Amino acid sequence: MADKSVESCDVEVDELGLSLLGWQIVDVRARLMTESYRDGTHYQKVTVAGSARFLEEDWSTRFDSGTWAPNLMLSLSLRDGEAPPNFERAVMETIEVAAKRPVRFTETSDQWETARRLTPDQLRVRLTAYDFEEIRRDFDLPARKVTPFPVEVIDETTWNSVRLLPTVTAQVWHDEYGDKVRVHAEGMMAFGSAEEMLAERKARRSWGQDATVASESPFEVKGPSFVVEILDDDDFLLEKHEVDLYAKIPVNDQGRTPDRQPRWVANTADNVEDLAGKPARVVVRILDGDDL
Repeated sequence: MADKSVESCDVEVDELGLSLLGWQIVDVRARLMTESYRDGTHYQKVTVAGSARFLEEDWSTRFDSGTWAPNLMLSLSLRDGEAPPNFERAVMETIEVAAKRPVRFTETSDQWETARRLTPDQLRVRLTAYDFEEIRRDFDLPARKVTPFPVEVIDETTWNSVRLLPTVTAQVWHDEYGDKVRVHAEGMMAFGSAEEMLAERKARRSWGQDATVASESPFEVKGPSFVVEILDDDDFLLEKHEVDLYAKIPVNDQGRTPDRQPRWVANTADNVEDLAGKPARVVVRILDGDDL
């Protein structure tokens, strides 16, 4: 028979990042549940529950004209760990539904096994939101043992007025059930003036060369995407992932660009045993948005 305990965990709320995307956290709490057995084995998982209010009027700078509110994101990591966090989408709702009333949510992580039980202060549970995200939903504790390997970022874009500003890490996550190659990328997207974006649009078309910002507006420019390449020591391409952030930089009907840079996050994961060689390095190629 297992001894069961439940302990409260702190939740970090990214108030600034959430407020920029229209979210206000009404309440959020987390609990760490542990089942301990006589042989010294512990099974643990985290449950996060709360409610959030979406205020469309506060989402003043939008990079998406669709009908969905920005996803409310939960992340889980170790405070003293080297691995980046794992993510779960806590709330995925349309603007219409999210704006009606506070949205209640609850998410429970995958269970992990450990010989040395973790305490709540060792966990980092965070609630945030991004303008663009392309993440692997994996609400689990990141690996405690990782091996980093080199990352090369190559910018192959031809647009100068819209640029991706990434920070990338590549690691092998070691686990008793098998190693994984994990690539984590996040950052901002920089953009120039409406005049600069229009000039590059015109350079890529044969019509509308007399257009001005005033006559062209509103318009939008697709942001960059990127490709993740996993290679071995012989430069053999073991795996390739195309990551499309579906990012667009809008110019409104008054010819104005957004008043801040959008924030984004993406990740990839591959089982090492499924690859045709031993991963040794990662290359990230940034491409024009229309190249994917």
